Amino acid sequence: MENTDMISKNDLIEKYNLKNRTATMAIRTAKETLVKQGYSFYDNKYVTCVPKKIIAEMLNLEV
Repeated sequence: MENTDMISKNDLIEKYNLKNRTATMAIRTAKETLVKQGYSFYDNKYVTCVPKKIIAEMLNLEV
């Protein structure tokens, strides 16, 4: 069962052909942005998915 509102590093690599390092940095930056917005849940190294909306805004992708 796939959550359509969230995106992971592997999704960015497979669906959007991003390189591993680019996808990793995008997820990391998205998590930092979410923590700054007050979502402390994302301040955890085991959380590997972020909302697609954040990635779309950062990378100007249609997700």
